[in-house]
Amino acid sequence: MTGEPGIDRTWIPQLFRQAEPQICVVRGPELRYEAANEAVRQAIGNRPVIGRTMRETFPELEGQGIFEQVERVYATGEPTIWHERTSRWDRGNGVEARAVDVVIQPLRDEDGAVNGVVSFAVDVTDSVEERRGPGMVGEELTAVLELVPSGVILTDEHGQIVKANAPAGRIALTAAITSAIDRALHGESIDTEAFTVRPLRYPDGHVRGAILVFPVVA
Repeated sequence: MTGEPGIDRTWIPQLFRQAEPQICVVRGPELRYEAANEAVRQAIGNRPVIGRTMRETFPELEGQGIFEQVERVYATGEPTIWHERTSRWDRGNGVEARAVDVVIQPLRDEDGAVNGVVSFAVDVTDSVEERRGPGMVGEELTAVLELVPSGVILTDEHGQIVKANAPAGRIALTAAITSAIDRALHGESIDTEAFTVRPLRYPDGHVRGAILVFPVVA
């Protein structure tokens, strides 16, 4: 994605082609929808979305912290990832709780200024309910991680790397990063200019691993 306003209709089918991830683009500080693929439309009960803001489209998300986190990505230019986050929205049959893996990535214009946000989401409710074993990374999340330019590393509860996307393969694990992983495995969240580290947890709150997110890797 170039980050330029206005979606070129000639390559949207190539990018979105019946993709399982729910992919959408919002523009401007008001987060107004510019594009959404079929997976998004199905996940939101086919409600009107293009040309509307997030808050107009999803009034039921108020109070869940979602608007604020997307606004933070737009304001700071820092991507974020939610792993198995439970949110409540109306999929067409009333508000219900769903678990989702989401990557939220800022879009920039040719001068480097953020002018929008793209999100890639996968509903993992069924997988969460089945509860895969510790340290396992779902195929859905793996597919989403490979779509984004930021470097992403996942570890198990012992600090062993279980998944790293292609951009992360160009990153050396320094002592500072190793130390941050250890802190995350003890429940701490770390934010630096070079990277962000968050603990991953089971539904009961116990730490199951850590996730590191680096800025876009050249």
